[in-house]
Amino acid sequence: MKLIYFIFIYVHCQSLIAQYKHDYTWTMGYIGSPNDPKNFVLDFNNGKLQTYKYPLNTMFGTVNANISDENGSLLAYTNGCIIVDKKGNLMENGDNLNPGYIQQGTWCEQGYPGGNQSHFYLPQPGNENYIWLFHNSYSESIQYPTSTFLRFSKIDLSKNNGLGKVFEKNVKIVIDSMITYGELSATRHANNVDWWIVSPTARPDTLFRTFLLTERGLQGPFEQRIGKQLDYIYSGGGAFKFNPQGTKMARYGDGGQGVFLYDFDRQTGLLSHFIELDTPKYASLGGAEFSASGRYLYISTRRELFQYDMEASDIGKSVIRIDSLDGFKTWTTVTFGNLQLGPDCRIYVVPTTSVEYFGVIHHPDNRGKDCDFKPHSLLLPSYGRLTRIYYPNYRTGVAPICDSTIRFVTNNTDIKNYLKTISVFPNPAHGELQILLSGTLNIKSQLEFINHLGQTVIKKNLEPSMGSFSLDILNVDPGIYLLKLEDSHGLIGFEKVIIW
Repeated sequence: MKLIYFIFIYVHCQSLIAQYKHDYTWTMGYIGSPNDPKNFVLDFNNGKLQTYKYPLNTMFGTVNANISDENGSLLAYTNGCIIVDKKGNLMENGDNLNPGYIQQGTWCEQGYPGGNQSHFYLPQPGNENYIWLFHNSYSESIQYPTSTFLRFSKIDLSKNNGLGKVFEKNVKIVIDSMITYGELSATRHANNVDWWIVSPTARPDTLFRTFLLTERGLQGPFEQRIGKQLDYIYSGGGAFKFNPQGTKMARYGDGGQGVFLYDFDRQTGLLSHFIELDTPKYASLGGAEFSASGRYLYISTRRELFQYDMEASDIGKSVIRIDSLDGFKTWTTVTFGNLQLGPDCRIYVVPTTSVEYFGVIHHPDNRGKDCDFKPHSLLLPSYGRLTRIYYPNYRTGVAPICDSTIRFVTNNTDIKNYLKTISVFPNPAHGELQILLSGTLNIKSQLEFINHLGQTVIKKNLEPSMGSFSLDILNVDPGIYLLKLEDSHGLIGFEKVIIW
């Protein structure tokens, strides 16, 4: 009888999760070519994490937001400059997002340069066809290049045979020169239907603005002052996260400004019980995230990863340093950075540099080193290009927070051995580069020469049995490059090369 009961509970939980998979497909990367797209997705559907290249036709920079339907299939995404439909085409009326001097120049060729948590999607309560995009934008004048607007844009998914249409765009809901570059956050109302959206400001104020999204539309702003002032200039590199239960908020102040905790009332939308924790030593360009249970808070700086116990009598003194940089590099250092709880209950550590690795906290609800943090343990199909990801927890109050049965699958079993697989000389180089492998190629392979923007500038096909060869780099601009060698089974090796 007990077995039948537990089977019923398990099936019931899985059916609930299946209704709220809005964060099951993560979009990343850059355009590449039609035959070799550099965009890729992290796909949490079908019981395992899969990473694969996908022609999203979008150059993602620091801004990267997307939403999937209730079954986990991609609906729409944005790089802060355009809104794209699920087929990778510009959505009707999806151009000129965040108008102003950024759009008028060449910035959007690389994606909108927004801060952490500056863009995210929410489904409208009571209408499955309406999707809201909340977004920060800079001033419309280059004379005042500050983040002065909080906006929303709305998508009607019933239009264009399900591809959608943007029918309201760039609607200003806050105009304030001290809106932060990002740090927008959202959680469900206590009724488990509506949504709270919270937007902080920076020095010289402690103002928080809260909005309520209901089936009737957007209400607010409701204003509250609490806590400590933060400098505006650092706001793009910080984080502001709800725990999955929606009852706590953590704010990480970039630039050594501190770690701050608040209680949150999901009924009233009010913050309370402000606490300031000790500042990590190397506090820059980081992230914040809670474990699925809300028991542990993780704070990441560019160089270190920390854990706090939210149930400790003194939360500040409970801090444990989980790890620090180990010096692992591709063409540049694989740092720590942005943190995001995945649908699989793992926390993904997104570097502040443009590299093809994520770190992973495999068991975030375990204390200290038992959380099983593995730096650079997820090998990506391409470069993340400084991307910042943020998803509200769409399942708060309505379904299990995440599904720990989703398997972590990676083709990366021994990354550190890659460092000894390939060597180049001379380095720095000019004109011609000699490449030597520690063995010979077993099958046809491909070599790529990649610049600091993640763009391939040379591509060369290699035949089996080759163990050394030369590469003509006479027409390559001076700079730092990544030489990458791969075959149909995955990455063989890489090396950083300096061209003068």
